[in-house]
Amino acid sequence: MMGEKVRFESDVEEFLRSLYDEVYDRNVDAIRRLYEVEFPALTERYYSERRWPSVEEVGTFYRQFDRYHCLIITLYRELYYRHLFLKCQQEITWEDRRLAWENYALLINFLAEVECRPDEEKDGKSLRLPLQWLWDILDEFVYQFQEACRWRQRIARRLPEDEVERTAFVKEMDRDSDVWKASQVLEFLHALVHRSQIEDFLKQQQSSSSSSLGGNSSSSNSKDDSTRSKMFETEIRYQLGYFAMILLLRLHVLMGDYFIGVKSIENIELSPRSFYWKVPAAHVTLFYHLGFAYMMMRRYNDAIRVMSQLLIFVSRQRSYLSMHFYQQASMNKTVDRMYILVMLCSSLCNVKLDESVNQMIKEKYSDKFYKLQQENDETYCDLFTWSCPKFVNPATPSFEDPVALERFSNSQSEVQLRQCKMFFREVEFHKKISTVSSFAKLYNNIQLSKLGSLMEVKEGDPEDVVRSDILSVKLKSRQKIWRSGSLLSGELISLTPDNSVEFYVEQDMLHVRVSSSILVFSATSPLLFS
Repeated sequence: MMGEKVRFESDVEEFLRSLYDEVYDRNVDAIRRLYEVEFPALTERYYSERRWPSVEEVGTFYRQFDRYHCLIITLYRELYYRHLFLKCQQEITWEDRRLAWENYALLINFLAEVECRPDEEKDGKSLRLPLQWLWDILDEFVYQFQEACRWRQRIARRLPEDEVERTAFVKEMDRDSDVWKASQVLEFLHALVHRSQIEDFLKQQQSSSSSSLGGNSSSSNSKDDSTRSKMFETEIRYQLGYFAMILLLRLHVLMGDYFIGVKSIENIELSPRSFYWKVPAAHVTLFYHLGFAYMMMRRYNDAIRVMSQLLIFVSRQRSYLSMHFYQQASMNKTVDRMYILVMLCSSLCNVKLDESVNQMIKEKYSDKFYKLQQENDETYCDLFTWSCPKFVNPATPSFEDPVALERFSNSQSEVQLRQCKMFFREVEFHKKISTVSSFAKLYNNIQLSKLGSLMEVKEGDPEDVVRSDILSVKLKSRQKIWRSGSLLSGELISLTPDNSVEFYVEQDMLHVRVSSSILVFSATSPLLFS
């Protein structure tokens, strides 16, 4: 009926009225309670297996009380679609994905264009939202992009058989070709980073920290640090830019572009005072994807250092990941993956793990740990597949080209297989390094031809093959290890599998020197020598 009022359960109506009032009044503590306590409680009570009221119904409800506002509706729509993708996955249609995209595009564009301006330009009318909600908005944006990529690949395998339905579907896909397009997702995140000026802000922080460490600390420096810290706490533009940097890392890792991923966050400082500690989900996302990127860049020591820091902290502060109901299960699974990644990295370089991390691996993943000691190819592949991110193919398919569509439909497995092959090549090199080193450390000096005979080289000239293998060992034993500054920077260090053998070739002789230094990871110091 046109004149009939829209009504919901009384506590749902109270939630909707409070959402409008508290956002309008910029009451962050009250909004946090609504978001982190009331919304999940109402979801569990009324909507655990169905949708929240439609956006149209809620809009009508607000108009009844003269409380309709586009921003409030946009925020409600964000909650609505996030709940839909979490609790009602079987009901999701392409229309839902398209409308969710339009809402995120509208919301993030508003945040970039309006909220990323300096506070003095906003006449005190800045939006105020809890940090957790800000993170969840951007995190869900990237998650739904992932899901849209996978949906396209699934649907490409089973288009409607009816010709009329198929033609209509193809037209719809062509019309919506820009929906959840990778280039636009990246563009939105880059806009937040650029307009927030977060990178300049972080560089100023690092510069101030460096001058303090260099002995130039003063009361003015301390005052500047305090001012910057307060600005981070209160200015939404810095918060948005910071979170966008972390999600750019995640997005580039999902697409296999590890160098650009790390470059996206190179100005973020990994320290106990850094902003990511405020939101556990951001903390876990940053350390997991940075650690994985380091691993794929053959920076195994840095990967272990980064991931071990989080694993040690989580093992000591078990309540840390339970601070936010929405992503607790996902964070726990990511932590499990990090243990496996640390185990893989440790098997490929000579770094002794922290005792607590090593003990947890042996207790919780004992079967995988002992299988890995056998250097079984299948075990490496299985563990990598289980612990790696869910890679995406960012391409938008042409639904009118059957050949291209079939190739696209099979590309998801190819994307993951390609990354697995990249990692497995390093595993093969590691085996070669181990073989050469195990023979080399038996001698002080040995002819290359004799070493070739001992290694049972059967193809080609033994001396040439061994010389080539030794060059490969020398090259692959070099790793870049971070010391300070940009997360992409580092010092090149040569490490053999047990770090006790150094060798070089002079004419047809291999000269070997045995040392006793071992690289050790410590929870209190990035890398120590003992």
